[in-house]
Amino acid sequence: MKVTGSAEVELLRLEAYSDADYANDQQDRRSIRGYVTMLNGRVVSYGSRKQGLNAQSTMEAEYVTMNEGARDVMCLRGLCDELMWKMQSKLANFQRNGTPAQVQRVKWLRVKHVVQQVVLVLPAPVRKRKKRKMVTVAGRLLTPHLLDEIASAQEATRANRPKRVQKQSPSTSRSDTSCTTCFDAHHTPSSDAV
Repeated sequence: MKVTGSAEVELLRLEAYSDADYANDQQDRRSIRGYVTMLNGRVVSYGSRKQGLNAQSTMEAEYVTMNEGARDVMCLRGLCDELMWKMQSKLANFQRNGTPAQVQRVKWLRVKHVVQQVVLVLPAPVRKRKKRKMVTVAGRLLTPHLLDEIASAQEATRANRPKRVQKQSPSTSRSDTSCTTCFDAHHTPSSDAV
């Protein structure tokens, strides 16, 4: 058998597509997730199953699904590295809709219960995009160090919120008044902190 080769080597392209059907099961209202992983446009692996938790929103169901695809991509990336196959440096993880990719930082801090259970990727920073080693379209790889940074940024945001004091009416005494916190919906933690 005669084998001929080409001097031009094409870089492998690893992609994952994922989608979730929010609260589809009629019995327990759990979401159905599905993903497919492709190498140079050919299906390598796929999966579809019921999620192990009750998602509280469509975004949460999409994040869980996206992370299932990200796990598969990372496993295949390790295999390709072990075989010394040359790959594109950017990993692509696509969603049918952009819900997880469009999450603002402030809203992300409200879904930290998802982070503690299953999440491998975080939404990309809104203001400044940093160079990342392992990347998906929707975010960056979650590490324990990054979780600590998010927690400290959330505490700093709470401490730096402007306070607004309610005006006293003539009928109320000083002990009846209380301070309320004013929350700016457009405020996001600084990109240095996160």
